[in-house]
Amino acid sequence: MEEIREVCEGEARMEAERNLMKIILPELQRNILASKSKMQEEFSRQMEEKDRELETLRLRVRELSCTLLEEVYKYTAEVDEFKLFGPCGAEKYQCRSAVTLSCHLSTEISAVAMEIRWFKGTDCVCLYKNRKVTEGRGYEGRVSLFTQELQRGNVSLQIRNCRGSDGGDYLCQVTNGDTTEECTVNMWGISLWTRALVRLGARGAELTNKEASLSSPIQTLNFSSFLLSDVHSRQELH
Repeated sequence: MEEIREVCEGEARMEAERNLMKIILPELQRNILASKSKMQEEFSRQMEEKDRELETLRLRVRELSCTLLEEVYKYTAEVDEFKLFGPCGAEKYQCRSAVTLSCHLSTEISAVAMEIRWFKGTDCVCLYKNRKVTEGRGYEGRVSLFTQELQRGNVSLQIRNCRGSDGGDYLCQVTNGDTTEECTVNMWGISLWTRALVRLGARGAELTNKEASLSSPIQTLNFSSFLLSDVHSRQELH
């Protein structure tokens, strides 16, 4: 009897568990489905928010890109519209001395990335290209640019150990992209003859007409010595 009772109780427990599972499982499934649906909805909502944020960020990047392109265009336009300016008068020099042919960009923009050429007639005196300076034939070791000043638009040319044949017009040509500007600088020398006349003129202004007259043998000798000195100087230079 005891065994029959135990078997009956066991079957009753199993039946109760089955009935309980019939009740719990559907509810559990409904809860799982509801949670899954909520999770999907929350995920979709978050993804929509991220999409909106990404779209806002994309629009902002586009605006910044347009602004940057406008600024680059303005800067490029300013660079392309540069002008060249030289000295008001001629650059004077003395033989064997150094002279600077002044030339600079109008807006003092950087000329580091530009091409700079100095000509005398058809001869290229100095070339600056790809950040390298090349000296022209006959000017080796005598010409240079102020490379440290290119950042401020200074494209002046310096000629050292000047000769009598260096006098004349020099053309500065600066190219940036499709834009090229030119400026001519005149250079003329002060010879011994010119300096002699200047000294004699200054002295004659202080002396009387009789003392300034060239009829005096001593003054004539001094004047002739200036002429001979200038002739010798020109012979040495040429």
